[in-house]
Amino acid sequence: MSGSNGSITLENLTNSINHLLEYVQTMESTAGIPPLYQNAVLQTCCWFKYEHVASEDEQPICAVCLIRYELGDSLWKLPCKHVFHSTCVYEWLNVKDSCPICRKTVLNTF
Repeated sequence: MSGSNGSITLENLTNSINHLLEYVQTMESTAGIPPLYQNAVLQTCCWFKYEHVASEDEQPICAVCLIRYELGDSLWKLPCKHVFHSTCVYEWLNVKDSCPICRKTVLNTF
């Protein structure tokens, strides 16, 4: 990647950047839930507010952010019955198409 005197050439730098951009585009196109299915997936998830009052030792923890649920938190239950903070699982499903715990795909329900 260097020129004859050991320096980086503009052409080599441009080629490296282009390869990196192609890699990122490939990763983005194969990750997460395809946009066509996102609304359908959201409709299969059960949304609710956390209302259980428990001691700190008994409070469940979101497997995505590892923070305990608090009274009034918005939660989602996936078709596999696992529960997460709604914002956490939404972000997760933009990257992966499966449950963070059991890895069951959420697209199998269609």
